[in-house]
Amino acid sequence: MKKVDFIFEEFLRNEKSRRKILTFDIDDLKDWKKLLRYINDYGNEPDLSKYNENEISNDPKVWLKILQGCQEGVFNEGVEVGDEPDEHYWDNGPESIKYYFNLAK
Repeated sequence: MKKVDFIFEEFLRNEKSRRKILTFDIDDLKDWKKLLRYINDYGNEPDLSKYNENEISNDPKVWLKILQGCQEGVFNEGVEVGDEPDEHYWDNGPESIKYYFNLAK
């Protein structure tokens, strides 16, 4: 079992940020299939032909690449932590965004 947090972080004004976190066990075939379903649900251009549903990838970089290919809404499936956005955010969006992963605690 190797749990990894995949993080979508939005940077707000005044050095604030909020993160949306999806946690997967990258050794679990059930989580791999769930990730591939996200391509169908949130993918900009879903192309499952690149991935075998029954042949899991244990590389978190592959998982992150798949998540980055999905619309940001996929991260609404996860946990949100951080600062509350202000009116500037709702009118203009984040100052910047970043995708990354860490080993889950």
